[in-house]
Amino acid sequence: MRIILVQLPIPQHNFSRQTGNIPIGASCLKEAVRHYAGLEVELLPESQVSYLGDAALVELILQKGPDIVGFTVYAWNVERTLFLCDRLKSRRAVRIVLGGPEVTQDNALFTGHDRDDLCQGEGEAFFQELISGELAGSMTGKRKQMVEPWSFQSAVSPYLSCDLEPWLDRMMVLETMRGCPHTCSFCYYNKARSKLTFLPSDLVIKAIEWAKSQGIPEIFLLDPSLEVRPDLEDVLEQIARVNCTRDIAFQSEIRAERIDDHVAAAFAEAGFVEFEIGLQSSDLKVLSRVKRKTDLTRFVKGIHNLHKHDIRTRVDLILGLPGDTRSGFCRSVDFLVEHDCAQDVSIFPLALLPGSELRLKSGEYGLQFQDRPPYSVLETPTMTCEDMLEAFCYAEEKLGYVLQPEPELDVSYRTFDKCPESGTEGKSEIGHVPWLTSVLKDGPVYSKLIFEGEPGLWLNRVPGHHLAQPYQVFIFSGPESYSALEAELVRLTGENPFTPLEIIVFNWDRPELIRALENSLRLIRPQYLDLDMPFWGSRAAVFTLVSEIDRPLFGGTMKRQVYWWKEERLPSESDLVRLKHLDGLLIDNHVSEREIFAWQDRFSAIAPELILVSFAVIEHQRRWLELISPDEYWFGLEKNESGLGRTGI
Repeated sequence: MRIILVQLPIPQHNFSRQTGNIPIGASCLKEAVRHYAGLEVELLPESQVSYLGDAALVELILQKGPDIVGFTVYAWNVERTLFLCDRLKSRRAVRIVLGGPEVTQDNALFTGHDRDDLCQGEGEAFFQELISGELAGSMTGKRKQMVEPWSFQSAVSPYLSCDLEPWLDRMMVLETMRGCPHTCSFCYYNKARSKLTFLPSDLVIKAIEWAKSQGIPEIFLLDPSLEVRPDLEDVLEQIARVNCTRDIAFQSEIRAERIDDHVAAAFAEAGFVEFEIGLQSSDLKVLSRVKRKTDLTRFVKGIHNLHKHDIRTRVDLILGLPGDTRSGFCRSVDFLVEHDCAQDVSIFPLALLPGSELRLKSGEYGLQFQDRPPYSVLETPTMTCEDMLEAFCYAEEKLGYVLQPEPELDVSYRTFDKCPESGTEGKSEIGHVPWLTSVLKDGPVYSKLIFEGEPGLWLNRVPGHHLAQPYQVFIFSGPESYSALEAELVRLTGENPFTPLEIIVFNWDRPELIRALENSLRLIRPQYLDLDMPFWGSRAAVFTLVSEIDRPLFGGTMKRQVYWWKEERLPSESDLVRLKHLDGLLIDNHVSEREIFAWQDRFSAIAPELILVSFAVIEHQRRWLELISPDEYWFGLEKNESGLGRTGI
């Protein structure tokens, strides 16, 4: 029996950006059945799954000839997963098993889609029963009930079996507990187990020692409240001994109220550098409604104790909680700023998650919300959609940074021969993704498509199942090719309706035609990127006009105008200031590589504050991204001697 396990990433723009799509749940399933005879379980690598378009994923799965395909489903990938399930079923008699947080009794999304088994709750014991034949085909199409929780106390980290790829995100994620001590009504996590279960300290340390031996620089502990672990101080002492040279930076989630100076010092000694901390609101009445007891005085003191020991904090606020108001939410933002707790703040619209108590009581509270992921609240009796947008904008202004940034600018479209005496440049094969060359049997995967010259040169050139996720379409053909462009976009997006894309048009003087191209897209809408922040919408596709005109011609949500810098000199700081009213700058000239690199070294700390900058040459663009976003991108499977991957192809 051959089983393929898949976990799709959070959709995003910017190819090669790290996705954090670590399939830890699927790898735990594989561990649970590792010793079963006659069974072959393959976990599709993050380095493939996270960067392949819809059609390419279907082809990849089918060419492996599976009997069973298992998907881990979250709010951000459930609709795309169901689309892939339907495509797989239409082409092969394969059994589809779905598990993960989205599988709850009250989630109707699965109705009408071609799948066989749904696993509610923890998956290891269910998976063992499925494989052993106790849940054979006679129950096809029926929802499977939650089985008894897995014996987590004997779980060995799946990293030790080399099923995961820590070099992609340069980190390990590690569970040291299951269950949650809190009963917040907006969360489903506390329903997974009736009591807390902790991984024994020797298994925790064994995993950390492995990470240290592999040169992994960061470990994120997945626990919802690390501070409740009964043997916390002993575990921290053991971690401190293993991590005595501070090679590993640790992160996790905690409740700040329980962090005194002694505990904060122990965290720092072990190598913890950051915690995510949920406040959600500073209004105690609002918190009481969602069963989130909080002592604000102790919260502030705990944050300050962590800061005292140089541990960063990222505080979460939820927008749209029952009973909260625009002014009330703004007071929560003010509270963090005034008490020096706003080092980093994340703000999320309230999500009415399937299975959560708050979703069940949404009618009682008068909450209007999206019936599709991410289930964001749209309006409450005390906060309109306009109120939420104003509150969000207030938070950005008060905190002094953008909470919903636009995609990074990367409109590089050509490569060059590195042999200096040749001096040749070109556009052939520039979209070819090196580390995915062997993924599909019938050709490479492309992240960049060039439409240049007569339509006959590019029409139907690249099969729809050879596209990356996301991908870019570069249009150098003029407006007279509009009908051919429209047909090509219909074809590509029709085969990849859940794959984000960017359409980049060069020197068109009719911006209305660029906007009209959006009507040709066959994306399934709205999808997760459109609904993630309900104030904006239409975020699955980016439209970029690259123009030599420096006055504003084109703009709007996910629509940007970039100045095409073709002068045979590099821009000065005054040039960047002069053009900052536009959305970006593309440097596209024939200045020497040495001059380009010197400019990048000088301006990497200055330019991002003024205007987004991109380079036409792909190699120059990659170096630029490594300078301005050193921890956010991954460019290939090149490994160093320690086995940990590094950027660069």
